[in-house]
Amino acid sequence: MISAMASKTTWVAILSAALCAWVTGACATGAEGDDDDDGTGGGSSVPKSFLFRRAITIGETAPEGYSLSITIDHAQLVTDEKSAEDGADLRFFFGAGTEETEIDRVLDPASSWNSATTTVWFRTQVGVGPYYVYYGDSEAVGPPENGSLVFDFFDDFEDDIVDATWMVSEIGGATSGSVQEANGAIRLTGAAQDIGGTADNCVFLRRTMIGDFAVEAEIKDSGGSIGGPSKIGGLMVRETETAGSKNAMISIRNNPRARFTSWRTTDNGDTLDNEMPGAETFPQYVGMQRFGAIVSTLYSLDGAIWIQLGDQITLGTLAEAVQLGIPLANSSDGTGWVDTEWFRVRKLALPAPTVALGDEEEI
Repeated sequence: MISAMASKTTWVAILSAALCAWVTGACATGAEGDDDDDGTGGGSSVPKSFLFRRAITIGETAPEGYSLSITIDHAQLVTDEKSAEDGADLRFFFGAGTEETEIDRVLDPASSWNSATTTVWFRTQVGVGPYYVYYGDSEAVGPPENGSLVFDFFDDFEDDIVDATWMVSEIGGATSGSVQEANGAIRLTGAAQDIGGTADNCVFLRRTMIGDFAVEAEIKDSGGSIGGPSKIGGLMVRETETAGSKNAMISIRNNPRARFTSWRTTDNGDTLDNEMPGAETFPQYVGMQRFGAIVSTLYSLDGAIWIQLGDQITLGTLAEAVQLGIPLANSSDGTGWVDTEWFRVRKLALPAPTVALGDEEEI
């Protein structure tokens, strides 16, 4: 698909070498004083074989280590033979000149390459930019795409190994809590009655998070013994693992089917809830934001555009360190399960920093 790129790269290399040899007689073996030439262009870590780039402009409110996404018409780049169909040549760099360094990027799990709305995530680095996205290298392979270097936490559950930082709690008398990872998902299993009232009875796949954050996940499927008012997966933040702990949750209620959010603002207090009928089929995308003691619950129809469900929830005071994870209350004495396809946590900054792509530059 990118034969034109390869052709252009080849002829540029041939002509440059010939001209340089005619002028200096030294280019074939490297000019004197250029012993560290690694083929990246005068010490820059950007390979010479990239043909195009676009600057990324980030708003001033973006803190270091903040996860940002850009959406690019990758399908058009493929059609124009400027990028590979698998996106292997779409690379992100930070810095300028000889200090330009490649950084990890991750394809949004709800997105795809060769799409008009390909969405890719990266992370702000220490120091002031600039940032660029490069493409047009016909031989590019193996891009750096470690999600742990893009998000505060990221798991796509592809390695069949449960991350050691996940813990399962049986809250309020729930039983049979277990977790396993297979087939690109993490499965939480248990027998639990409900989340609500003044005390919860649920299994909770959790991890400790500190400070403000945004979290999103995809609920893939459910099964086993699932009773009518079951709360099938989703996201929960709670102060402790005690049954009466203050908490906020977004989940899928089984029957009547609905996107369901609930919250308890004081320990051992009553639980309030809100719902949006629907969510008949999987997958379902859920999100949550924690800002101090204020929690917002969100959902998405496509994993790209996020909509707040109900009003913001104020949990009185909330400890800096909280328990965040996936809840399950299957309203049955038998065991039920829920599968989650991916789970990511990132820093929260309000207002959200802006990010924009500049015009294409030919290199």
